[in-house]
Amino acid sequence: MKTYFSLLALVCFCFCPAIASGQSVPEKPTLILGRATVRDVAYSLDGKLLATAVSDGIHLYEAGSMKEVGRLIGPGEPWCIAFSPNGKLLASTCVFDQTVQLWDMVTKRQIGVLSEHQGRIWSLAFSSDSRTLASGSADGTIRLWDVDARQQTGLLAGHMDEVYPVAFSPDARLLASGGKDNTVRIWDVQAQKQLKILQGHNGWVHSLAFSPDGAMLASGGGAGDGKIRLWEWDNSLVGCRTTK
Repeated sequence: MKTYFSLLALVCFCFCPAIASGQSVPEKPTLILGRATVRDVAYSLDGKLLATAVSDGIHLYEAGSMKEVGRLIGPGEPWCIAFSPNGKLLASTCVFDQTVQLWDMVTKRQIGVLSEHQGRIWSLAFSSDSRTLASGSADGTIRLWDVDARQQTGLLAGHMDEVYPVAFSPDARLLASGGKDNTVRIWDVQAQKQLKILQGHNGWVHSLAFSPDGAMLASGGGAGDGKIRLWEWDNSLVGCRTTK
């Protein structure tokens, strides 16, 4: 599953100014990092840090020099990682663990463990204000966490099977989730209520991304589907429809 998620997120949903402006794309990498299986990579929003989730831990690199500046060791092999937009925290999960680890990016130390899920955690997403973390799990739920208080503040249940990707809208008012039940679901974060079920994929939904203005959502299907669907709606979601 992770292969589909990473590939679609990297190739299909990340806005690349160089490509958009018609500049040439490098044919060779500038630098090769890594020493084992790499399950996830993430840049801090300010571009100063690069994190890699490798089988022997989470490696942190200074983006300018690519000098390794830290290694974070959790309860098992890292699975997914996410920086908070303000750059103060990194959240991570492990392959065979049911918790979220929170790391302080100044001290490079673990400062909290979030433990309410009853299955492995497939995905993480921070709200734009860095105050709320969402996690999607094999237990079929999405949980919302207050990262300052280290407490669960919400439980979103509705998917009929495992939850894979989660994504906040830019204004953090909405949360999108995709799952093994072939659906995308839209949630009101404050009310903690499901607003819409988007159907159309013929396979598991492996990746999600909102457009910068929040007016559109891209969803990527995995094996058995292989399609990227674009959804747009008005503010009430009444006009939600697929465009592709």
